[in-house]
Amino acid sequence: MLLILLRIPSDNKSNIILYYFLFITYFKRVESIMNNKKLKFGIKNKALLLFSVIFIIFIMITIYIGLSTLYKVKKSTIETGNKILINQSKEYYSKYTNSQKEILNILIKNIEADVYNLQDFTKKLYLNKKIIDTKKYWNHKEHLIHLPNNQLTEKTTDISTLWTPTWMTVNEKVLTKIEISSYLNEYFEPLLKRNKNTVANYFLGTEGFLRYYPRVDMLELFPPDFRTIDDIYFLPATPKFNPEKKLLWTPLYNDPAEQGLMISAIAPVYIKEKFIGVVGTDLTLNNLVKNYINENKQGYSLLLDNNFKPIALPKKAINDIYKDKINSELLTKSLLDYNSDFKEIFNKIKKTKNGFKKMVLNKKVVYISYSKLDKLGWIYIDVLYENEIFKVTEILSNNIDSIINQLVKNFLVPTILCFLFFIFLISLLINRFLEPIIKLSDVTKVIAIGDIEKEITLKSRDEIGILISNFKVMQKSIIKQQKKLKRFNNTLQEKIYERTQELEESNDELEQTITNLKITQDKLIESEKMASLGNLVAGVAHEINTPVGIGITGITHFLSINESIKKKYESDNMSQEEFENYLKVSNDLANMINMNLVRTAHLVKSFKRIAIDQTNEEKRKFNLKEYIEEVLLSLNNITKKTNITINLKMSDDIVINSYPGFYSQIITNLIINSLRHGFNDKHIGDITIEANIKEKTLLLLYSDNGKGISKENLPKIFEPFYTTNREKGGTGLGLNIIYNIITNNLNGSILCTSKNQKGVLFEIKLSI
Repeated sequence: MLLILLRIPSDNKSNIILYYFLFITYFKRVESIMNNKKLKFGIKNKALLLFSVIFIIFIMITIYIGLSTLYKVKKSTIETGNKILINQSKEYYSKYTNSQKEILNILIKNIEADVYNLQDFTKKLYLNKKIIDTKKYWNHKEHLIHLPNNQLTEKTTDISTLWTPTWMTVNEKVLTKIEISSYLNEYFEPLLKRNKNTVANYFLGTEGFLRYYPRVDMLELFPPDFRTIDDIYFLPATPKFNPEKKLLWTPLYNDPAEQGLMISAIAPVYIKEKFIGVVGTDLTLNNLVKNYINENKQGYSLLLDNNFKPIALPKKAINDIYKDKINSELLTKSLLDYNSDFKEIFNKIKKTKNGFKKMVLNKKVVYISYSKLDKLGWIYIDVLYENEIFKVTEILSNNIDSIINQLVKNFLVPTILCFLFFIFLISLLINRFLEPIIKLSDVTKVIAIGDIEKEITLKSRDEIGILISNFKVMQKSIIKQQKKLKRFNNTLQEKIYERTQELEESNDELEQTITNLKITQDKLIESEKMASLGNLVAGVAHEINTPVGIGITGITHFLSINESIKKKYESDNMSQEEFENYLKVSNDLANMINMNLVRTAHLVKSFKRIAIDQTNEEKRKFNLKEYIEEVLLSLNNITKKTNITINLKMSDDIVINSYPGFYSQIITNLIINSLRHGFNDKHIGDITIEANIKEKTLLLLYSDNGKGISKENLPKIFEPFYTTNREKGGTGLGLNIIYNIITNNLNGSILCTSKNQKGVLFEIKLSI
């Protein structure tokens, strides 16, 4: 209701005062009901609210039906009016666009006629033998000065301007041609006065000189080496690009003579089939826009060539197409190739001669009326704003809205008065019905405070009497239950005390058990470390046994052949061949013994370093790759019994300052874990250990292509005592030791990813 009233325009102060009084009265009444101390929101308020809702719904439905009908009539009227306006606009602007097209056709024909006349006059000049042989009108010796940079400038002031570039060859033949071009002054001036839309006429010779009317200071405008014959107002008319020798119109370009954007009609000049230059007439964009292109509140017009390149654009068109980002390069670009709102509609109309189309431009609906010029195929377009076309229907719509608002206002005033009257009447009836209930409510408040045995003396003969009787029964039941609850509470307190004592005793036992478990865990971890060291000792002992045995065998043999050669030497019975053979064998034995002793020393050195590192956790600098190779050497007795290949992928120059014993335990436990779990049923496989440093963090990647870890077991692999290989002696502490070393001792992190039968990857990050 409030929303409907807000739509109504109040025409005088009396209406505003009336609305204010009615609504203040109603809301004051509702506020007094809601603030009632006896009943915040009870039956009375609910009944009033229900009536209000029903009444408002009824009124709103009535208003909705009425307004819907009125608005349908309004919509139909507006739609019909808009269709009529569109049809009228289409008819009018189609005729208007065609008339503008015809005017432009006449302008184009006049300019082209002028250019053809200028072309014909120029030919006659250069074919006239008398003019060529005389210097009476314009003698280059009297008019020209040769500048040091090879340019020419005039001594006297002609009505036209002569400009030459520094690169032009100046000889008698060229000077004669310049002299003849001066006769064009006789034709330039009347030609320009005849057509007020054009701004300049010119002749540009193939040698590079320019005869331009009206006179401007071209030495200031053009660079000395400016190549006029390569520009847009000359090059298209040359034999290479215009073999048909026809008149052409240039695209829109910036005038070098600073007259702004312009187009030019240009025609080649041939003397006895020899191309000697180009004549042209310039038409500025300002003149086109001023005389033929409209721009007003209703819209604007624009002119494009047959390839949809701009010829004449007003400011509104430039803003709509280029969003004020105009530049000379864009002006030579077809609007079919430029991404603007016009692009789609231009693609649709390029094969038609005229029409009237609807489109969305900058989120506004517009209509375009277009027509193509007969000869050149240029397109003249009028752009019309839809909101301007529909202004009449918009005024009609506002008038209809005003009438509807007035009808709603006249309907609501008596409706609100009736509503307030019925609210007051219903309120009186509800008060009489609710009086005994309110009194009963007062008694219940006293009981709620704590006086449970308060006597209820109310009486009634209707349904409220039954309610009072039931309340009395409930009061007696509550008194009885309170007594039972009191006895139960006393018993419950005793039981709670006994249970608390039992829990305190159990808690002490639990704490002792946890302490024992921690001690046991530490011992098991230490045992695991010692077992690993024991395996290391056994492996190194086994590895040392082979080279030591070979050394003993070799030295025994060496002693034997040495004794034999000594006896032969003492008995003077030794041949040269026997001595040489002795030297060769003894040398081979010495090399073999030396090699095995070196190998034994290397094994002992590696074992000593790794054993010390595992038992003494001291920090030192070490080469990571060399150290891991020593760890792998100590595990050789385990790994050589398998067909598992261990690959190291890391730089030789990674040197870190850390605890090598921890790294030894990490690598050892990971390899043993792979052999026991990843390859326990596979005979061939690969283990890869990679390492690199990024931003003071060592990234260690350990992977194997074993059977992997199942999805359900993966989250539990770092838990202590968790193993899937307990029947074969697994303790479940290997990966837990690794996890504790990495997270607690090395301040790092470890992450394991795996898929069943697809191997495992441990990603370890350590701060260095």
